[in-house]
Amino acid sequence: TVITYIEVIQTMSYKNMTDLTGDSGFLPTVIFTGSGQFTSAMRTAQLALEGITGYYEADFVDTITSLGPLCFYEDTKVVVVTINKATSIGTAAFSSCINLRAITLDTATSASTGQYLLTSIGSFCFEYCTSLRNLYIPDTVLSNLYYLCRGCTALEVCVLGNAYTPNMALNLAAFENCSSLKYIVIPDNYISIDGYAFAGCTALATVAIYGK
Repeated sequence: TVITYIEVIQTMSYKNMTDLTGDSGFLPTVIFTGSGQFTSAMRTAQLALEGITGYYEADFVDTITSLGPLCFYEDTKVVVVTINKATSIGTAAFSSCINLRAITLDTATSASTGQYLLTSIGSFCFEYCTSLRNLYIPDTVLSNLYYLCRGCTALEVCVLGNAYTPNMALNLAAFENCSSLKYIVIPDNYISIDGYAFAGCTALATVAIYGK
């Protein structure tokens, strides 16, 4: 009985992890299920079904092919995200996820071309993710990046992959008020940087451009 009681307490603590650093134990990984577009309603339902009320890491089954608009909007418990087979991420999908520390966007490639599957990232996607420290955008992403990381005050390094399409643009306020941003890599197929893209980036020391 004592052992069972301890196991119950440990399980409750695991599902209600209050330490996002992981120092007190591994964060639970939630593998979101479904097919087609993943939505906020699907996230809420599965977290409730699994009893997850604390910090967690998010993963996805291969049948989820896109992340819909606002699907993690203002989720203050998600800490780590790994994108698998999704080809697109919708508008403001992770906006205001203030404890999101890491996101991996380049885990899957096409068997026929060898290129990454992700091709589109919506506007405001990581806006106000104030714990995000670094970001790599795969070279297959063809969308212009409006307000991509505005207000990501902990972001230090960002690498934009060398997209396969010409005449890309770094659009409005993409990195506005990223006050910790020190280093960014931009491909030479980006032909314009629009207004306020780096406004308030007071720590920016290096802008490296591929091919230059």
